[in-house]
Amino acid sequence: MKENYVCPICGARVNDIEAHMLQMHPEEIARQEKEMLDEMARQQKEAMHLMRDMHPGIYEEFLKELAKEDNREIKMICAREYLAMNDFEKAGSIYMDLIERGEGDAEAYAGLGICKRREGKNEEAMEFFMEAVRRGDLDVALANICDIYEEEGRFAEEKEFLSGLLKEHDTGYLHALYARILTMIGELEEAEKEAKKAIEMGEEDGYIYLAFSLILRKKEEEAEAILQEYNEKHPDKLHSYILLANIYMERDAEKAEKYLDILLQKADEPEVMDYLIQSFLNLGKMEKAEEVARKAIRMYNMPQYHLIYGLLLLMKGEDEEKEFIKFLDAFPSRDSYMRIIEIYIDAEKYDKAWKYLKKAEINFGGDSILKYMRGNILLAEGNVDEAMEAYESSLREKKNVNAYVGLIKCYLRRGEGSRALDACKEAIEITDDEDLRRELEQLMATLGG
Repeated sequence: MKENYVCPICGARVNDIEAHMLQMHPEEIARQEKEMLDEMARQQKEAMHLMRDMHPGIYEEFLKELAKEDNREIKMICAREYLAMNDFEKAGSIYMDLIERGEGDAEAYAGLGICKRREGKNEEAMEFFMEAVRRGDLDVALANICDIYEEEGRFAEEKEFLSGLLKEHDTGYLHALYARILTMIGELEEAEKEAKKAIEMGEEDGYIYLAFSLILRKKEEEAEAILQEYNEKHPDKLHSYILLANIYMERDAEKAEKYLDILLQKADEPEVMDYLIQSFLNLGKMEKAEEVARKAIRMYNMPQYHLIYGLLLLMKGEDEEKEFIKFLDAFPSRDSYMRIIEIYIDAEKYDKAWKYLKKAEINFGGDSILKYMRGNILLAEGNVDEAMEAYESSLREKKNVNAYVGLIKCYLRRGEGSRALDACKEAIEITDDEDLRRELEQLMATLGG
């Protein structure tokens, strides 16, 4: 029989190319299949995100139905999407369901940890992150553990934790994280050694922490040289510019702006644009913040950028409502109205705060949340007695910590410390926010409780 095919891998002439590939080159078949599956997953994710951006309401209904599927991988996809949408309650529910069914892996525990952390439940988050690390996640969960330690000022615990992990896992990323905590507690020479180990092991973050420690030792020129080397090796990476901008934000505004300008030229990811807007505002560069917001709207037309741009216009004394309306058209939820009302309260534009509260009440009814928001506007206007009535009305409908916090402020303004103390106790009983709990406990101590 004539041999009609030439194998593209080994050059052999064969009759049945498919059988030959399966027998002689199974690893190549596996590689091609993986590439095909990866490409299908990429296209599916791209299509889902396009639907999410263009039709958020339809997308939410789609996810809701998809999450009902009794398939672990589909549920994980839904959980990841809810996490990306900042819907931590739904994402957390899916992750918890998988864990309770015995199908929770390191990613599920880390995902649940992220949900708890975003809800302000750091203690619970730490438990899930620690379990994720025990199951092999030395990336996302580990980074979150370190962030929580640092947020809570538990630097000695973080150092001990990382030191113990390094005895079990000698990785470049761990050396980089260890360099970071050593830098934060002032052990700069040791930090440099750890950062150099990370670099030797191929961990790019080592460059960042080495530069950080050098800057703190007043060796800015050496640090910039390190970061230049990093940029030459990784021209598409933006960590260095963000780090330098952050470091110089309070020390040298001109240098900080220089690095932000480089980021503006190089980057167009939504996360970086969010960072640039906030950073330019921190430097008082309103026009540049506005430029980034306009660019983000042109590129992505994502609803949150209309909210941000509207806020910038409000700060400039220009017409912001058209942008807020675009935001509400895309996300006509009660939470969206709440965000706009809070912006107007902060800007002391109480007439507009009332305008959007009344619209929300028409659309959603006068529930407990909108009643405490009514109290917030009244309190900001100085109408303490009426604000108290609104907060009490909110609590009669449903106990909620925001109404108790509002009542505490009212009692303090009226000099009624004992009633403020009682409200603190009530709020502590129902809050899940550890930071708020600590604040209330400190207030109680001040009030003699």
